[in-house]
Amino acid sequence: MKLAITIANQTSPRSPVVLSGDIAAIPKVRALGYDGCELHSDSADVLDVNAISKACRENKISVSALATGRGYTKYGLSLIDDDESLRKQAVRFVKKYVVVAEALRSSVIIGCIRGNLPAVALDSKDNQYYERLAFAMSEIVSFAHDHDVPIVLEAINRFENNYLNSVHDVRDFIDNYALKGVKILLDTFHMNIEDGDIYETVAASRESLGYVHIADSNRWPPGFGHFDFESFFKALYDIGYKGWVSAECLPLPDEEQAAKQWIKYVKDMEERNE
Repeated sequence: MKLAITIANQTSPRSPVVLSGDIAAIPKVRALGYDGCELHSDSADVLDVNAISKACRENKISVSALATGRGYTKYGLSLIDDDESLRKQAVRFVKKYVVVAEALRSSVIIGCIRGNLPAVALDSKDNQYYERLAFAMSEIVSFAHDHDVPIVLEAINRFENNYLNSVHDVRDFIDNYALKGVKILLDTFHMNIEDGDIYETVAASRESLGYVHIADSNRWPPGFGHFDFESFFKALYDIGYKGWVSAECLPLPDEEQAAKQWIKYVKDMEERNE
């Protein structure tokens, strides 16, 4: 597996991004032993592709993925908004990331930008909001296919997004709407809340798994909570997963300690399963 760490312009004890400093943090990624970085930004427009590419080449690392969540958390953009013009704006927001991802040879993550269901739609999976998301995802996937960019859809717990919470939910959504160009992003923090047997959940995702986020049950680095990482890593190895595993955890106790704890724990798990 390839190991990545999250980077943003700033970090916060309340936000699951480990390293601050954007491009300036890239040399730290290699020094800490990681293979790549997952970039979190306010928009694709602020990403300097040439500078990022140069820094990655010089430090012999890759960009694993681009996160789009701030489109929702910062700008309120949603792929299921009741306002069609805002839905289109959200799609354009993601497409800009796809263009950048092509240049950086990375994936694009669809998480919070899918938005939240209004209260009247919470009790039904057969409603216009799922149709809207499927329509938007189809447009994004078609665009991404032309740019050779993988799209991954994240299962997010009920306290952050109120639908598509479990891995099973996301897999069913992808299958029901025949979104063949979409893979699943597994996040252990969300799985701890929403999913049952950890091994079986991962194993059932064998054909559809595209990316992995790792944080413990309290969103600290692994080893500080109670998530069943033994079962999780055994399942990843049993299904032969060779993709990216990314540190999307809180920068606690501080950035450097979080980064060192995460990679030590994950490499120890790798050794146990070799």
